Amino acid sequence: MSNEPKKGVNKFPLTDSFAAETTLAGEYRDTKLPGFKLKVTAAGNKIWLVENSLRGSSKSAITLTIGRHPVVNSKDARKTASHLLDLLRQGIDPRLQQKKRNKQQSEEWANEQQLQELSLHHVLNDYLSRKSLKPSTVENYSIVANAYLSDWMQRPLSEISKTDVEKRFKDITERKIGKGKGGPGAANNTMRVFRAIIKFAQDMYEKPDGSPVILQNPVKRLNQLKSWNRLKRRQTMLSDMDLPLWYQALGTLEDKAMADYFFFVLMTGLRKNEAAQLKWDDVHVKRGYFEVVDAKNKLEFALPITRVLSEVFERRKKVRKEDNPYVFAATGKNGYFDLREKHFNLIADKTKTPFSLHDLRRTYLTQGFLSGHDLEMLKKLANHKNTDSDDVTKGYLIVQVADIKEPMTIVQDRLLELMNRKTKRSIDVAS
Repeated sequence: MSNEPKKGVNKFPLTDSFAAETTLAGEYRDTKLPGFKLKVTAAGNKIWLVENSLRGSSKSAITLTIGRHPVVNSKDARKTASHLLDLLRQGIDPRLQQKKRNKQQSEEWANEQQLQELSLHHVLNDYLSRKSLKPSTVENYSIVANAYLSDWMQRPLSEISKTDVEKRFKDITERKIGKGKGGPGAANNTMRVFRAIIKFAQDMYEKPDGSPVILQNPVKRLNQLKSWNRLKRRQTMLSDMDLPLWYQALGTLEDKAMADYFFFVLMTGLRKNEAAQLKWDDVHVKRGYFEVVDAKNKLEFALPITRVLSEVFERRKKVRKEDNPYVFAATGKNGYFDLREKHFNLIADKTKTPFSLHDLRRTYLTQGFLSGHDLEMLKKLANHKNTDSDDVTKGYLIVQVADIKEPMTIVQDRLLELMNRKTKRSIDVAS
């Protein structure tokens, strides 16, 4: 029996399966724990909430956010909700408690600053522990710190000047410093990371009088001098001539899960982690769609299961590992594919055509355009966030899965036709 709510009914057992399958926008109350709610937005976001009055207060009910599904599961959300409801019934405002904790922590750090002077090492660790960051973001920060800021780690942040930032940025750009490859892109990335850490320190650490410990962000020097490196946007993709060879090489991969993963990205235009972190719980075969979570623009969205994608899911299901929740299961600490250059070379060495996952995304969108789809439809197929100021009303347009299925199928059929074309070129099977 479906968990899909009916109009006029808003009380349900708030479970993970209910949250996953519910698509109708609205607020749903739990049948067992009064005050525990799930809010589903028109954009498809699902947020756990607590709503209750504060004992001793004449004001209306307080609504507190617990977190988003599926980042926070129903069990943890329910446990947190129960705790918050207990506090409200006791007349304790959780919001004031949090403010008090932040102030105490700020004072503790202000005192510790005399001993450790808020070193970059301490602030970075504090930043990573407090922020709800993606694993890939944590990895990026760690790599940057190790490769380009290692000699700054024990320095007090207050001593790192605008001149230091300007020189370090120039040295990384010119590949004169660092354990990494360096270059303009690495320089931009390093200073964006450092800027975020400084901003966190400015917001987090205060002196007893309430003034910030860190007065200015030295990375502003790059804005003032307009020094940021201008990077050329990559426009590479697989051409009509490349696709048959790429497809042939794909068939030679021993790791069939990896082959299906590459194929799936080309057939959906999904970003790296959107595809890699796709879980079986988000695949609804009977309903004909799958959900993508944790996308770049932080919106959940759904795509149809076309004939081509159904075949991929069938192949993966036959070798599904019960202890691994991911569709494209892989060995390793994460359980999903975290591809490196060597993996791409398994195909590129045979075709003599280097490529990236984003090249596959660009190929998908280009073929969609050549298939006759307009820009609005391409945005929906690729989950592009709308940034056009003249496009505000269009941003509220909700395209249902059924409306996307036919356009998506047209793109996939076009790609399959190109990949199966006969070609005089051949792959290097010896590679």
